[in-house]
Amino acid sequence: MRSRWPTRGAAMATLVLAASPAGAGRTAERGTNGATGKPAAPQLQAAPEELDYISVVDPAERDSAPGWAVVEPPRHDQAPEPGGPDLRTPSPLPLVRATRPAKRVPRFEGDQQPQRSYGGAAVTPGSATWQAEMYRVITDQVWAGHMLRNPNEPRPRWEWQHWCGGALIADEWVLTAAHCVLSDASPPVMNEQFAERRDAITVSRDRHIGLASCVEANMVLDGFRIRLGAEDISRDDGITFRIDCAVVHPGWTPSDMYHDDIALLHFVADGPPPARDRARIREIRLHRGPHPADGASLTVTGWGKTRPVEGSEPSAVLMEVALNVQDATTCAGRLGVGPEAVGPGVICAGARARKTCHGDSGGPVVFTGGRPNYLVGVVSWGQDDCTDNGLPGVYTRVGAYAQWIDDVLGAAR
Repeated sequence: MRSRWPTRGAAMATLVLAASPAGAGRTAERGTNGATGKPAAPQLQAAPEELDYISVVDPAERDSAPGWAVVEPPRHDQAPEPGGPDLRTPSPLPLVRATRPAKRVPRFEGDQQPQRSYGGAAVTPGSATWQAEMYRVITDQVWAGHMLRNPNEPRPRWEWQHWCGGALIADEWVLTAAHCVLSDASPPVMNEQFAERRDAITVSRDRHIGLASCVEANMVLDGFRIRLGAEDISRDDGITFRIDCAVVHPGWTPSDMYHDDIALLHFVADGPPPARDRARIREIRLHRGPHPADGASLTVTGWGKTRPVEGSEPSAVLMEVALNVQDATTCAGRLGVGPEAVGPGVICAGARARKTCHGDSGGPVVFTGGRPNYLVGVVSWGQDDCTDNGLPGVYTRVGAYAQWIDDVLGAAR
């Protein structure tokens, strides 16, 4: 059965690399180039930074994005053109080019996309206390101006704000996908200076780089926040925090989406820390064991797209979908990629008529029915739109990065 995920149809069924950053989960959407007949390069849809500086997104283009809306950084020195559009078209997600030639990593073609969900169901209240949402604030003033110029805007503000999913793994840390933070689109989350300063501010205990170096660098663009304890994001549910540091895995590069798609977000309260209801907000343990056995049952949660409609259309209600681990060889063959795309650092999982979708990107993958629960994966990428074709999705395996996570969190203590 179909279910709704927090990013309009992505999380529960098909995980899509959506950063609702009509973009934050990363799944490439399938399309064709009319001139060549070949799959068209997927596009990211990002949530507007300031709608005043964005041009209207065509519905058809929205659907070819991972579940987010992409926006330009606010230009405070310029005023929008009189009567000009508010939303700009999504930036295209270029083909992934192998950065490790010796391994012959295949390109990320137009039918390989950030993840979304399809075929799931609404979560039982309190069953996913570690679930986090990464979103970007659209102020009342900006939204009012946008609606004044676009009175027929079909999407509510909360849909534009949704960016990605994540998992609360420590008191002030959320684990998510690297593509939710750093992509080939104009930096949707990080300051333009991040590339040149990345090495010097990547938090690491082993390299003696503390959290303060990252926070003081002020690389995260204004407005990006973390939401905890929410199940219905259309109601502004839960409690929220400001993201003051983003730590992207050193091996991640937007041109090679098949490796190291993992990142950590540090967040802080705007004032006195709000009280946390342990019945709704609780950390999840990291799975540090080997790769899950073939056939193992996993559960993915998120607000991703849940049906094959145009646009990113996240689900307002948190959804979950049950999947089974598939062996890497079979998975690579079904997805039409080379073996290096489904290596030991990821998990491939799928099920008939169920998958993750746009808007699920970065979200948690846990062992089904675990007691206690263990975070085994992070939504990374997949193929096709939210349909019942049963193609598997690919998820970053947490156990392969446990040492890196410990290194970052250790430096912050």
